[in-house]
Amino acid sequence: MENTTESDAVKINKKVSGGVTNYNYLFKIALIGDSGIGKSSILVRFTENNYKEDTTSTIGVDFKIVSVNLGDGTNAKMQIWDTCGSERFKSLTSSFIKSCPAFLLIFDISKYKSFKNLENWMNLVNENTNPKLLCLIGNKSDLEEQRQVTREEALGFARKHNLKYIETSAKINENIEDVFVYVSTTLHKEVTNPQRSPSLKGKDAFEIGGYKNLQNKNQTVPDEVKVSCC
Repeated sequence: MENTTESDAVKINKKVSGGVTNYNYLFKIALIGDSGIGKSSILVRFTENNYKEDTTSTIGVDFKIVSVNLGDGTNAKMQIWDTCGSERFKSLTSSFIKSCPAFLLIFDISKYKSFKNLENWMNLVNENTNPKLLCLIGNKSDLEEQRQVTREEALGFARKHNLKYIETSAKINENIEDVFVYVSTTLHKEVTNPQRSPSLKGKDAFEIGGYKNLQNKNQTVPDEVKVSCC
């Protein structure tokens, strides 16, 4: 399915300050793809509702945290990682995605090379972790006149790898929140599904693949952490 919202009951609260407490689940999500495709712009648009025309490439990794009301009396914190797309930092990116269960696989619809490199990013994920969720994002949908990747090509890649495909624009704020609503509701279903395999049940159920059950605990995590390299 393309460009659909999972649930109107989910509420995104992006006004987080001073640390995050009293939440049931921590969902780790990594944004991966080439440099210069707008990963940082997606993160800033979602967390701050802001957009800057000129942004510098991420050095190392960066993450922000927002809270999500899942609509059933539980709350989740989304720890969203913005990874570096540069080849020389790929080993660093690999080390940071090992504990992530969810990935936004992002390309720029106006840069065909970023689309062709998706297979390399898929391989990087599969070599380092066992993802529970992968979502294909065609960013910069506002550049329709400069489009180099057709919707048919993108949907073909998504079908081949059994991915959901959504086109976004951080510049005009198109479908940005829908992406994270979809991710949060899908991860919630994953960790609460009674049909999970036996290895995912019991006290360790939310420790696997980056999930962490924090129910009835008052834990604090920072709003933002930046890790730089070289």
